[in-house]
Amino acid sequence: RAGDSALQGILTQSAKYLGIALANLVNTLSPDSLVLGGIYRDAPDLLLAPLEQELRTRMLADVADSVRVHIDTDNHPELTGAAHYALDKFFYHWTQPSNLLAIA
Repeated sequence: RAGDSALQGILTQSAKYLGIALANLVNTLSPDSLVLGGIYRDAPDLLLAPLEQELRTRMLADVADSVRVHIDTDNHPELTGAAHYALDKFFYHWTQPSNLLAIA
């Protein structure tokens, strides 16, 4: 981690580019959370700060405060994201379904 400055520069640059891409997605889709896995789980100290800085710089002001970035520690970010979404909708943003079809 402390030895190869060229590699650290490449990792920082890739985190910035991912921050740009994620900011575009956040500005378009307005998610509540971003769940990262893979290399971000393995080296959050090197990658998370430049990613979040780029993300916060490029997000629109009205969505910037509502987006949370999470690091998945179980190597299943897609499952963590789905569970987070379901729990959030059930406990915090639940609405009565308006079009409910029941067939008996």
